[in-house]
Amino acid sequence: MGLGAMKQSDMEEFIRVVMALLDGETPDFEVDGGRHPIRFLNPELKLINLRDEVKLHISAYGPRGRALTARLGAGWLNFVGDVPHGVAAMKEMQQSWDRGGNDPSDLTAVAFALGCILEPGEAADSDRAMAQAGPRAAVLLHRAADEALSGLPNTSPIPPELAEPIAGYVELAKTFKPENARYLTTHRGHLMAVNKHERPFVTAEMIRQTTFTGTEPDLKARIAALRDGGYTQFTIQLVPGHEAAIEDWARLKAGF
Repeated sequence: MGLGAMKQSDMEEFIRVVMALLDGETPDFEVDGGRHPIRFLNPELKLINLRDEVKLHISAYGPRGRALTARLGAGWLNFVGDVPHGVAAMKEMQQSWDRGGNDPSDLTAVAFALGCILEPGEAADSDRAMAQAGPRAAVLLHRAADEALSGLPNTSPIPPELAEPIAGYVELAKTFKPENARYLTTHRGHLMAVNKHERPFVTAEMIRQTTFTGTEPDLKARIAALRDGGYTQFTIQLVPGHEAAIEDWARLKAGF
């Protein structure tokens, strides 16, 4: 959080080592400037499940990441806030998958989201919606602050109608301490909670644009559109203290 992205080559090497460990192998790993064999020392204790296959999934937003996903034959995970951008990204991933020489039917594509199933008449920034969906909306604030304060690339373009609250948050972030690590405050509670200092800047419109928050019929239609666009799985993240929301989403799922 608050630092630049891992190099693609480093991530690929990390994936190689982790997948080999999960397969019960003894891969070489670079430690202290040298390469050393490593492995799980006591698999017989069954503290880690090495029996069942763990399928690799990669969160990839750019063309190089999608190409790596295709080359490794991995499942693809995409954070989705709205259907048009989600479907457009799906088409780009399908093209990368095809260029990698993979069978189109083998692509596992996961749409990952936060959201809230609203009751009739409930506002998108109600206390419940703010708790369940607000943490995803707040990511817009975090990325804008990282861009302004650390020069990191912002993968979330700022919609004009959200420019004012985001600019207000960036000004607030300039006051965070310590000055050489303001990102520690910026990313506190990232994707888990909306902090008190963030609350004035997370608007109902921001939640609507970045999360799956809406009435049950609306969300069914949006999720169906993602399915028709090629996604094979929809995953909703629950936040601490609102685990019971799984019942709401289970009811929605039963409608498919």
